[in-house]
Amino acid sequence: MPYQHREAEEKLIGLCIQHRDVFVKTADSLKAEDFSDPVYRLAYDEVSEIYLDGGHVETNELIERVQEKYGKPVTAVILRAIEEAVTPASTDWALKNVLSCSKKRFLEQSLTRICDRIGSADDVKPLFDELIRVATEGQHVKGQVYDGRATSERILERQARRRKSEDTIEGYRTGFKIVDLHLGGLVPKRLTILSGPSGHGKTAMSLNWLCHICIEGQVPGLFASLEMAPSDVEDRLVMMLSNSNSRTVKSGTLNTTIYEAVAEIKNGQLYVSDNHPRDIYDVSFLAEKYARVHGIKVLALDYVGEMVRDRVKFREDRDERFARWVKTIRDLAKRLDFHAVVVAQVNYEGALAESKKMQHIADAHLHFHREGTRHILECRKNRFGPSGHRYVIEFDRQTQRMTEEGIRKDDYRK
Repeated sequence: MPYQHREAEEKLIGLCIQHRDVFVKTADSLKAEDFSDPVYRLAYDEVSEIYLDGGHVETNELIERVQEKYGKPVTAVILRAIEEAVTPASTDWALKNVLSCSKKRFLEQSLTRICDRIGSADDVKPLFDELIRVATEGQHVKGQVYDGRATSERILERQARRRKSEDTIEGYRTGFKIVDLHLGGLVPKRLTILSGPSGHGKTAMSLNWLCHICIEGQVPGLFASLEMAPSDVEDRLVMMLSNSNSRTVKSGTLNTTIYEAVAEIKNGQLYVSDNHPRDIYDVSFLAEKYARVHGIKVLALDYVGEMVRDRVKFREDRDERFARWVKTIRDLAKRLDFHAVVVAQVNYEGALAESKKMQHIADAHLHFHREGTRHILECRKNRFGPSGHRYVIEFDRQTQRMTEEGIRKDDYRK
């Protein structure tokens, strides 16, 4: 087959089979169709499915799954690929060559179709559109570029939609009106850091948001905790929705309000993970799976400081590591069209304990803390609106419920 780099394909599929971090690194740019070898295509599809399900690739199981779909023995081909791919150091080289050959094959096939159409084309426009498609897809260009006229038309259309809409909040409502007004809700493709000292209620705040968005609002969302068991999360949800205290819930009481709370949870769209993602790769696979399979629109990660250090080929300090993790989550949110909420600790000085650089990456940073007997939610950063505002929050620790203090109805539309 022309435009085939056998050695690069063999190394790349072997690396993806053996190293989960190589799969994560290449997933954004690599597709099964980029392999010219049909066995490697099937193997990549199976590896993707296994990783997205949170599993680990077992060689014998992979061989059986690929062989069943291919219909011929594949053991020698896959074992040779694994043997040839010893170290991830060659990942960049292999990926570059595989994508280069894939692009050339795509161009050759597209130009062949164009040549077939030239003799029978009565209209030039379809041929022109085909050439543009080849030029853009062949170069892996995504999206479009708008000139001044197109940009002005898009602005006018968007303003017209906003004018017709009764809702001025573009994102998902958290149930905290002033926060929604200033942030525009939790807008897809963005990331918010929710910080606070230990034990001050930042996890409760994120769960209050998800209760409103996912259970009351029926928007699919995922809560993944690196420190809380699912049973603890479930107890908190029941407490919030039934307005019951911890003692009532943990005693096994089943009254009308608790039954109603359970029914709300059952009919809601909130997913609570029990696999406790330990590192950034676990988080990536979890987000990818639930975004693709369940269509989640909000991800809350509680909390980033509990993630274990991952292995990378370059040396980085602590700040750089946490910043890289948050950037990975933000990139996932952009690619998979959800809003990410990252819960983070602060130190005694009130600065982010994980990384000073995390705040620069986030689109918004909200800080929840106590001042005497009052609970304050402070907007420390807002890339798309006003910042510096402080909101007084009424926090009932017995039920974990939170409400805003002194909010007028008329404020919601201003």
